[in-house]
Amino acid sequence: MPYAGVTEYATAFSNSPSTSHTIALNSTFMTDANNTVGVVGDGGYVHIMLLHENDFKENDTLLLMPETTAGFVGSADGARFSTMEDSTSANRPAIILKAADGSTISTMNPAGTGNLDDGYFFAASTVLGGDAVDCRNSTASSSLNQTITSGLSGHARISFFGSVSYVIYRMFLSFNIGSLSGSTATIVSADLKLNQWANQTGFLPIASTKKTHVCKVTSVGSGWVAADYNNLDNWRSSDTYEAEEGDTPAVTYNANFFGSNF
Repeated sequence: MPYAGVTEYATAFSNSPSTSHTIALNSTFMTDANNTVGVVGDGGYVHIMLLHENDFKENDTLLLMPETTAGFVGSADGARFSTMEDSTSANRPAIILKAADGSTISTMNPAGTGNLDDGYFFAASTVLGGDAVDCRNSTASSSLNQTITSGLSGHARISFFGSVSYVIYRMFLSFNIGSLSGSTATIVSADLKLNQWANQTGFLPIASTKKTHVCKVTSVGSGWVAADYNNLDNWRSSDTYEAEEGDTPAVTYNANFFGSNF
């Protein structure tokens, strides 16, 4: 069963390569967005994190062996979405905020520059120790990337000269809803637009039949840092997952890999 404690802004959506997704955001997002309108500074942002379905599963073996196979160095189970660095502006993430009469209040892109620029975390076992499960449960990522044209939500198993490394990826977005005027009409509906890339083949295949979760981030401050990796509303405070009945115990591998930013 997925861990249902984390606050989500939408129903998890199915990954579909080469697709422009329009995801209806829920009443929790609407409340947070309306409370943020007109707020100046760091508190004027609504922050979102995209997590792969297996990030929530009690069955730890799902993180250890991605469904995708046949890569030269490994494989990744996940989806890639355009960031603000995508050269095609129509592919960049956006939210469409609407009033009660159906009119559009604002079509807003996430931050695309500075410390709140969109990107993704990667938690690598070569840096954090352990395996994919330890990376999922970590209080911080190894690092983050805010300059790439696509953000990944997923997990990977990477082999190099007989050694194995695991990486967990989580994409993040920051929307400056506080920049809207305090006289703006009440936001009653909103859609999140995401452009999903085609599956990747070859050196490191990336594909997924799983879902992506649109999660609420509690706070970030003036910029994204590695410690925001599990800064999710209602994330388990113990940073651990207890096996449920019927789960298969996790398999542990040695993890030695040539780099953490992969």
